[in-house]
Amino acid sequence: TLIFWSILIFAPKFVTGLFVTDPVLLDKIFTAPRIFFCMYPLYGFMFNTLILLQATGAAKQAAVFVSCRMVIYFIPVMLIVCPVFGAVGVWMANPIADLLTSLTAAIALWHFIRKIRLDQEYV
Repeated sequence: TLIFWSILIFAPKFVTGLFVTDPVLLDKIFTAPRIFFCMYPLYGFMFNTLILLQATGAAKQAAVFVSCRMVIYFIPVMLIVCPVFGAVGVWMANPIADLLTSLTAAIALWHFIRKIRLDQEYV
C-alpha cells in the first residue's frame, strides 16, 4: 500500500499518463490522484479493525463499521462538499469519508480494548 500510495502522491503524472494522453487534460487532472488517494495508507488500519471485530464476534460493530464508509459518511460528505468545491469536491469526498471511517475504527478499537481489559479485571 505504501509503495502504491507513494507513486500516486509523488508521481501522479506518471500514473494518470498511463490512462490519459491529452496534455491539456493531463495538466488539469494532476491534483486529482493526490487528493483522492491521500488517505490511502489508512486502509490497512480500517480493514484490520474490521477483521478484528469480525473475528472476535462483534458482528454488530463490524456491520456498522462496514456501513460507515460508503453509506453513513461518503454520501453526506459528497452532498456537502460538492456544492462548495465543485469538481474538486468529488475528489475530496472519498478521503474525507476515509478519515471519518478511520476515526470510527479508532473509537471502535478503543472500546474493544477497553472491554477486554475490563473483562480481564473480573476474571
